[in-house]
Amino acid sequence: MKRARPAPAHIERAVRAFWSEALRDPLLPPDQAALASVDRWRQDADLPYALLHGPRTSRHAAFAAHLLRPRGRSRALDAHLVPVGPDTRLERDLVVLLAARLQRDLAGSSVRTLLGNLAWECLGQGRDETSPPLLVAITDVDEAEPTVRWPALFTGIGAGVKVMATVEGDETAAQAWIDRLGFDPARTLVHALPSRHDPAWEGLLGFLNGKTADGKETQAARLLGLLACAWGRLSADDIARGLGRPADLLLAEVAPWVAEVEGTYAFRQSAYRREVEARLDPEARGTWVGRLLELSPAGYPCEYGCVHRLALRAPVAAFAPLVTQDHLTRWMQRPLDGLGFVSDLERVRGRAATSLGQGADAEALGLAVRATLAEASYHGMARRPRRRAPVGVQELDRKRTLADHRAQSTALLALGRAIAPGPGRTEVLQAALDAARRIPVAEERAFAIHALASAWEDDSAERRALAREVVDAYRGVPQAAWNLLAAAPLLPPEEGMALAHEALAAAQAAGEDPGDLALFAGELPRPVAEALWSVAASFPMPSRARALAALAARIGDPDRVRAAFDVVSAYLESGSDDAFDGKPLHLRVLAPRLDLDQAGRALRFAAAFGDLGRDALQALVLRLIELGEPACALLPKLRDEEERLGVLARTLAFPSTPDRGRLRAELLDALGASTSAPRTHGERFGLFFQVAPPLAAAGATDALVAVAETFDQRARFAALLSLAQHDAIRAPELARHALSLGLALPPEDAPRLLHLVPLAPHLPRAGAAQVLARLLDDAASDLRSAALAGDSVSLEKLVPLLASLAGDQGLVAAAREVQRVAAWFP
Repeated sequence: MKRARPAPAHIERAVRAFWSEALRDPLLPPDQAALASVDRWRQDADLPYALLHGPRTSRHAAFAAHLLRPRGRSRALDAHLVPVGPDTRLERDLVVLLAARLQRDLAGSSVRTLLGNLAWECLGQGRDETSPPLLVAITDVDEAEPTVRWPALFTGIGAGVKVMATVEGDETAAQAWIDRLGFDPARTLVHALPSRHDPAWEGLLGFLNGKTADGKETQAARLLGLLACAWGRLSADDIARGLGRPADLLLAEVAPWVAEVEGTYAFRQSAYRREVEARLDPEARGTWVGRLLELSPAGYPCEYGCVHRLALRAPVAAFAPLVTQDHLTRWMQRPLDGLGFVSDLERVRGRAATSLGQGADAEALGLAVRATLAEASYHGMARRPRRRAPVGVQELDRKRTLADHRAQSTALLALGRAIAPGPGRTEVLQAALDAARRIPVAEERAFAIHALASAWEDDSAERRALAREVVDAYRGVPQAAWNLLAAAPLLPPEEGMALAHEALAAAQAAGEDPGDLALFAGELPRPVAEALWSVAASFPMPSRARALAALAARIGDPDRVRAAFDVVSAYLESGSDDAFDGKPLHLRVLAPRLDLDQAGRALRFAAAFGDLGRDALQALVLRLIELGEPACALLPKLRDEEERLGVLARTLAFPSTPDRGRLRAELLDALGASTSAPRTHGERFGLFFQVAPPLAAAGATDALVAVAETFDQRARFAALLSLAQHDAIRAPELARHALSLGLALPPEDAPRLLHLVPLAPHLPRAGAAQVLARLLDDAASDLRSAALAGDSVSLEKLVPLLASLAGDQGLVAAAREVQRVAAWFP
């Protein structure tokens, strides 16, 4: 078996200190009896979880250490202790410690990455069947700060895994921790531990109750207050700075409760710390935290400054220094290097999202975007270190350029388009143009500028200038004839017509199929489409039929439609073998424009194509029903029941459709029968998504929601989203229902929340902010180019949600952060 990577030195030091302190006193007879009870739990396969609890003096952490100590040497049980205490109180430290004990050969660059691997490979269903039984004991979980995400780790543990946790308090307090830890209540042993006599504890109580002659707190008591507020160990110099006086004599005075380990100081037991902390009033606690944050920025405040700000509920502006080059530089000089920095970024995003949930805040949105792109940039530059480097440690290659100018331009364009006309929109679109012009590949640069040109107002000088820049760029790129045609709509009509003619001539000269004009016809201005008619009429067959059909559909004139259909019909009747590569796309394009006689003839042609004519057949059947043909005569032309019902549902939108109430009832009956019958997953839900949109638009939403309630969580979420998009009146209610389902999905399903983005105006602010936080976390886990404008979660796709939460000012702030991070990580 491969050896696990070690944890960083300060975490290993904390574990050694814990063992030394926990095992220095032997277990007493009452402890031995409790140990025997818990030992029986270890043999019970039906109880994978255990929660041990007791009063502050029970020393439950020491009990857990004794439980694991003799078995840690045996190959029959893989036992690991994860003590929560100084230097291991934050999620990043605990996850790193678990990864170091359980994982094999994993560096990891974020807490999310390590959590996912631990949950599946080490604790969940991905465990090696040959592995020995595993016991993980986590002590003093109530010492961990509030944002630790335990449930993601322990909810789905696999066979042979046992997890034990210890907490302070009675059974009621212990029961409250079961859900938070992700334990199954029905499979959890809850066991009380006895109180222990501890002379040092009694001495601490007496010391804390003592005062100076004038009733003031002693300097040594003040030292304990400082240590009680510290999340990690402090050096003697840090203590002296915090107290404003030398600490040597004071440290000697508190030695029964404070231990020195490698030049750093912390309480010997969490019970001592918690007792001192409980006696501090809010003012004193705030004073000590302020002193801790005033220490050297490269020391304690670097590692714990973020969690202190969270605990203090500091304003969003207080978190901005944590998303800077200086903060990254400080982290890269510490044992957890980039992992600590990324962990801070995750917390900053969460804090910013909370602020957004409470009100419009451009500053919070900008900070959330900066934290997202900074993390994604870090992932792009991080490298795996040497093989035996500690878990979570990665080198940073600042010489590696990211240079994602195209993704930057795409994201900035999406942001700029959503901003109302004015200085803010102009600023963002100009930034998008600057990024586009830095794209090194000529054709990609032209594509980006082309996309930008369409964002300016029609007939504006900026639009015309960019269009001409695009055309000049395309002319310098080989085989760019169709790109030139795509640029024609950007130009004034006369220039557009000239460019379209030039493009078609270039395509024919290059030996390309001129019928590909069909791919662009739908985007051409009508005057340009009309000007190309005569050119298309001169193409050889079948290119002529393809091009004329597309142009006729774009122009919409009945005479042009008739002429195009005559050409298409003549070609199909000729019996030519190629027949448009076997796909009658020309018929599908023309279908919505055909009259009754033409549609009937086209239907016969489409039927001859078999499965390849399926789309055309549907479109033509729908057109004939729209024109008054009875559905009962036409639907048998379709080959599949789901297809027939889908077309029938779409006829609800036609004024000529008789007895809509009866038709709705028939469709709902068919839908109910299809979802209750034994079918595959795809078959079961396929019909719903065929018929639900038109049924919802026709007022059948209540019945559709009832059907959706029989689906699993993911399908129900998708169904409600579909209904919300087609029932304008019920959209707010359906969107809120879908929101609750979406937020309950597991972390790996975060990209599914993208489907909520179009419904952002209907979401409650707090819920929309939660969605944004989940999606930004997902984007941050990718590389920066993907986080900006990738196929999955990206800033480009989140624009409607950003606009809903923070308006135009927020969009401008987000755009500025795109530029800021690009300059930070060039």
